[in-house]
Amino acid sequence: IYEGTNAIQAQDLLGRKVLRDGGQALGALLAEMRAAAAALDEADPRAGELARGLADTVGRLDDATRSVAQAAKDDPELVGSVAVNYLMLFGYACGAWQWALAAAALRADPASAGGQAGGLLDAAGFYATCVLPRARLHAELVQAGSGPVVRAEVEAL
Repeated sequence: IYEGTNAIQAQDLLGRKVLRDGGQALGALLAEMRAAAAALDEADPRAGELARGLADTVGRLDDATRSVAQAAKDDPELVGSVAVNYLMLFGYACGAWQWALAAAALRADPASAGGQAGGLLDAAGFYATCVLPRARLHAELVQAGSGPVVRAEVEAL
């Protein structure tokens, strides 16, 4: 099994949780993520970077989901080939979403951070600048489809 447990969980996410209903349930989550991005204070450069990065990543996740949902009908190798990268893309989006929710909570109640609001916003900015861009690679690999993986398996025999 490609990558063991991670691949099993990734295939479960993509095959059973996302594609089973054509991505409809995921649509509600993506709407929440978009709302969180829109609610961020663009005046703060850290929050603005996070807002833009989250919005971009959610768009890529949405595009990847639609692409896989369409192509999986005719490609039985697709889910197994792209599931790990889909899981990673999904995870980066969720991480950014959680940072966005935390940043919004800090804006609403700065005292809730016990004097650490600046540090938490710095961490959110770090995630947006140094971690979240990795989602682009995973989105591109999902969009590449099953071809590169299937060809590699055949050539290895």
